[in-house]
Amino acid sequence: MKRFRIGAVVFAASLALAAQAGANVLSATNATLGAGAGTVTTCGSLTSAAIAWNTTAGNVTSVTVSGIPAGCVGGSLTVTLLAGSTAVATGGPITVPGPSVWIAGLSAQPAASSINGASLAVAGP
Repeated sequence: MKRFRIGAVVFAASLALAAQAGANVLSATNATLGAGAGTVTTCGSLTSAAIAWNTTAGNVTSVTVSGIPAGCVGGSLTVTLLAGSTAVATGGPITVPGPSVWIAGLSAQPAASSINGASLAVAGP
């Protein structure tokens, strides 16, 4: 019975992830970074940022990041698309012009169906 419960939880989590990936939108989480005795400050919370992508023949060709905090305008944004824990494409760095930014020229054009996560980083401003 315990194996069934674990399998059901894994299956349910897979369905939830598949539904999210089908929408082509991922949300980001905020993290802090410390070095030595100093702390790196954030330009704002990226938890409300959304990542959407455009596809051609099922492959991701560009990414749009929206919901970028005003404090990050002028910073340098990099996005990394993930398949599991493996980085499959990166975009940027690109200067953040406002609350959203379009990033073309990804390092690769992975299958959209393989993308199940993303990472955002803003350096500066």
